[in-house]
Amino acid sequence: MTAHVRVGVQAIVRRDGRHRGSPAGDILLGLRANCFGAGSWGLPGGHVELNETFEEAARRELAEETGIDALDLRVACLTDPDPATNHHMQVGVEVLDYAGDIRLREPDRCLRWQFWPLDGLPEPLFVGSEGVISVLTPCSCTNGRRTASSSVRAAFPCASPRACRTEPRCWSVPIAYGTPPDCPRSTCCP
Repeated sequence: MTAHVRVGVQAIVRRDGRHRGSPAGDILLGLRANCFGAGSWGLPGGHVELNETFEEAARRELAEETGIDALDLRVACLTDPDPATNHHMQVGVEVLDYAGDIRLREPDRCLRWQFWPLDGLPEPLFVGSEGVISVLTPCSCTNGRRTASSSVRAAFPCASPRACRTEPRCWSVPIAYGTPPDCPRSTCCP
């Protein structure tokens, strides 16, 4: 078997005030079933197909899984959850606007869709979604480590030459690579 890099998209759908229930800003997660990561909560998404852009892949996956039509999308971040053992890049694509109602379109692969607040995410999170969510969540720096909310168990330590890659203020598309070696607090915390 030839080793290769795999690429997936994770669609970031936020509650935007047009919907009843949870407040604006909550993100849509599905409870995975009968597939890799069964029993974990993940963002809608899947693999990028040949000749598809990241936005096209996210739009297709959203329609297949939730029935919604993504009207406006942008690439938000790029993560590689476990580059040492499973080189599977995940592209976070933010859905800025969409039409339609969220429905369970693949009940054999997802048990339900639900909006969750970033400070109260369910566990466990799907490994492919975890890194994308950690880039989105408000973070704090403790002992030189950039750490997402406690619900997002992933922590991305800062490391010199990669220190800025996990800092959204440094790049238009934040990048998070697994867990590089620790670095001094001054390279990641203001």
